[in-house]
Amino acid sequence: MATEPPQDPSLDAAAPRWERPTDFFRRFLRDLKDVHLNPTAFFSSLPPSGSLGGPLAFALIVHWFGTGLEFFWDQVTGNTFQRRAEEALKLLQEYSEIDTVSRDLWMQRTQDAFTQFLMGAGTVIADPFLTLVGILITGGLGTLGAKLLVPDDPARGAPPVTFETTVRVICYGTAPSILNALPYLGGMASKLWILIATVIGFREVYRVSGGRAFVIAVFPKLLLFGAVFAVLLFVALLMIGLFSAALS
Repeated sequence: MATEPPQDPSLDAAAPRWERPTDFFRRFLRDLKDVHLNPTAFFSSLPPSGSLGGPLAFALIVHWFGTGLEFFWDQVTGNTFQRRAEEALKLLQEYSEIDTVSRDLWMQRTQDAFTQFLMGAGTVIADPFLTLVGILITGGLGTLGAKLLVPDDPARGAPPVTFETTVRVICYGTAPSILNALPYLGGMASKLWILIATVIGFREVYRVSGGRAFVIAVFPKLLLFGAVFAVLLFVALLMIGLFSAALS
């Protein structure tokens, strides 16, 4: 009878299956399922420390796959390229009556359709890099928010707030981005479930209330909106000052 290979004694048994060294595809799917269907159990057993390579790879693969399928469905349903192609074909069928101006219009429309297709494909190609940058920035700002909101009390038994722990939660909380693959409502469902999964993740890992976990999860966006508002307010006050000086 076949026996399973011995486990590496240095490997944390509580680590997500994806971070273990064998059978990556099956472990990837099981972790993906657990984040969606049982996020509380998943994040309550998530080790707060460890290599960031596994979590980042998990997030990049899931997000890229969702973005790629979203682009595919967009093309299949004819939201962009098909509509432009049909318009170009209609003009082509009337080619014998096309004058120079109309021919230029046809060429422009064809070029626009092809450009939109390339821009969409370029977004898919650049997605892993953009996702990585977004996770690292969100992780840094989220760590700042966690330091402000997580009580510094060792008696609680919670891990210390670190960039590493925050990024691990964010990476696995990105799992619902796979829902972008669903036509029409996928984008909305993805954003909502990412927020829910990330809030649950911070609640379970840092052992805080749901309210605090929610603020930690949205803290990067709050900072961004605050910065934009401050810039707009500064520009408005500057313009008012210049206008008042011009009138005086």
